[in-house]
Amino acid sequence: MRLSQSILLSALAATSVSAASQDKELLQTIVTSFGGITNRTMNVTGEIAALKGSDLNTALPIQSATTELVSYINNATTAVNKYNLNLTNEEATVLGPYTQGLAYTVNTSIATLIGKKPDFLQLNLGGLVITSLQQQQNASNDFSKAILSRIPPGIFPIATAINSQIADSLQQGVDCFMGKNETCNATPVNASRTLDYAEDTGAITAAAALPARATGAVAWAVVMGAAAFVV
Repeated sequence: MRLSQSILLSALAATSVSAASQDKELLQTIVTSFGGITNRTMNVTGEIAALKGSDLNTALPIQSATTELVSYINNATTAVNKYNLNLTNEEATVLGPYTQGLAYTVNTSIATLIGKKPDFLQLNLGGLVITSLQQQQNASNDFSKAILSRIPPGIFPIATAINSQIADSLQQGVDCFMGKNETCNATPVNASRTLDYAEDTGAITAAAALPARATGAVAWAVVMGAAAFVV
């Protein structure tokens, strides 16, 4: 009887260690993915900035960089979906700066893209830009779903708010190139918008948001006692 109990306890301990290990692997996979997506988005932005409406060859690196970005996002989504786990509050909170950083990076990329619209149109590449942005939207939506499905309920509202900034930026680019000129004035990501949404949904307390408002920073804090940190 004692032997059986010992075997059972050993099995339970091994299972616990394995689960903890997989938790760390999942978190690291997501963090690495955010870094890779951010870097590749910056690469795309750099190629867009170098575009010249008088030289079609300057558009080729943009297509190559964008293809690499979309492929990386899709592979990252597959990697995250391999884990049948949910993040803890502590683990999910770690993702705050990475998510907000990506939101700013995407917004900068779209702002650069919109600024280069005359060059794209001069090269008759407006339609290709729309297709490319829609591919990025699809890949980004799938990646966001993979992440958000693993976020604890207490942090979900603020995580959704930050992720929506990425979707909004991409949609702004699509709308601009589709001829909705009122969307062609790229607006920087508004940090206060995230705080407003978080307060409205109760995901962050007014007291926790106050220091961030005073400095113009974005806070990621949860009512459940998690410490606030600034991005």
